[in-house]
Amino acid sequence: MLKSALLAWGFVNSKSDTSLFIYRNGHSIVLLLIYVDDVILTGNNKLLLTEFVTALDKRFALKYLDHLNYFLGISL
Repeated sequence: MLKSALLAWGFVNSKSDTSLFIYRNGHSIVLLLIYVDDVILTGNNKLLLTEFVTALDKRFALKYLDHLNYFLGISL
């Protein structure tokens, strides 16, 4: 299950939005939002993001769609 894996990796589930998971390590932050069967991932440390995506890909089947251009009917 994705939620238990995220919690085991040190993410904290947001109290205001249960689909949002937050990981903090020093000055680095990773935000992961789950929407139906999509995952939106962002953060301020490219190396940490790359390492996390690699770990996530080893545990779950991922399809990387590159940068987010469209979400919830909004073009970004």
